[in-house]
Amino acid sequence: MNSVFFIVEFMLAVAIAITFIRLVLGPTMVNRVVALDLMGVLLVGMLASEAVRTGEHALLDVAVVIGITAFIGTAAFAVLIDRENIDE
Repeated sequence: MNSVFFIVEFMLAVAIAITFIRLVLGPTMVNRVVALDLMGVLLVGMLASEAVRTGEHALLDVAVVIGITAFIGTAAFAVLIDRENIDE
């Protein structure tokens, strides 16, 4: 059973690494915001997987906080991008 969690967490780590490359190389601000939001979602998935594997329920609290923070950050960037489009 631990090998399944290892595979899942490895795949999530690879996805986070690929998303980080998109975050750094993204040609537009929108690409960077989407990549940052995706990294938050992947991190929540990784924390949830680790919480199930170890039975540590505190990791789920951390995952919820990261998820809420990622959502608020994405919403704030969306408002910022919208205001920049209105000014043009």
